[in-house]
Amino acid sequence: VVVTDRADLDDQIYKNFVSIGAVTEEGAQAESGEHLKRLLTEDHRYVFTLIHKFRTKTGTTYPKLSDRSDVIVIVDEAHRTQYDTLALNMRNALPSAAFLAFTGTPLMAGEERTREVFGDYVSIYNFRQSIEDQATVPLYYENRSPEVVLVNDRVNEEMEAILESAELDEDQEQRLAREFAREYHLITDEDRLTTVAADLVDHFVNRGHQGKAMVVSIDKATAVKMYDRVQARWERALDELRDEIAVATGEQREALEERLAWLMTTDMAVVVSASQNEITEMAEKGADIVPHRKRMVDEKLDVKFKDPDDQLRIVFVCAM
Repeated sequence: VVVTDRADLDDQIYKNFVSIGAVTEEGAQAESGEHLKRLLTEDHRYVFTLIHKFRTKTGTTYPKLSDRSDVIVIVDEAHRTQYDTLALNMRNALPSAAFLAFTGTPLMAGEERTREVFGDYVSIYNFRQSIEDQATVPLYYENRSPEVVLVNDRVNEEMEAILESAELDEDQEQRLAREFAREYHLITDEDRLTTVAADLVDHFVNRGHQGKAMVVSIDKATAVKMYDRVQARWERALDELRDEIAVATGEQREALEERLAWLMTTDMAVVVSASQNEITEMAEKGADIVPHRKRMVDEKLDVKFKDPDDQLRIVFVCAM
């Protein structure tokens, strides 16, 4: 039983098993809670499900579905959803099963609940090993945080005056204080996003390795805003490159022209999950998701991005 906590992961893992011929029967992927119950009481080599399909009605206990001891439950992203009711329901359904967990998050001191639930490590495959196996490209960390400067020294006094004049009650004041305490407003500040976009474009355009890039933002609206800002900065960077070419000669000119041609064919896209009322909610935050959603529906952007020869080279996401 292969268990994940997101629909896209469930589809991805199921398709991987199908593509290598491990799964040949249809219907091994649970479509609903009732379908999952039926699959677990039948004889299948593999069953794929979201952890959420172990949900029960409030106040009810999940039934035992199989006493078989040859059932192996493989849980992906185990650090996220394996400590609460859904996980308990799963264990009630399969009390004699063996449980094997995968997590990409190292278990640090004070964060060892995964080990408590599943037992000690069976195997550790770390980042260094994956680089040596050439399964992962080397990762280099460079701190490039744009400074946020408070230019109004009297902001606290002015805020107090505004609150007094507004005559808010205590609950309203506390709610407002919580809202302004969040770092979200700083992270998504318009000037800050413009600065980050300029730095991103300058780095991508001028770096030696002509690869692909993933821009991770705090939420979907910010991902769309970053796309817009990068697009604007991109055109300016291409103009600057054309100016360089105009005064360059020989091999330097050829290299710059080759880079310009590559950059001019570079495609970019927003890739974020869909949600209800997203058009209205995004519009309230100043972002237009409509054209991006159309691309996500019409094109296989994940396939294009993974293809080294495809021109989709920069994607804007809000979950890695």
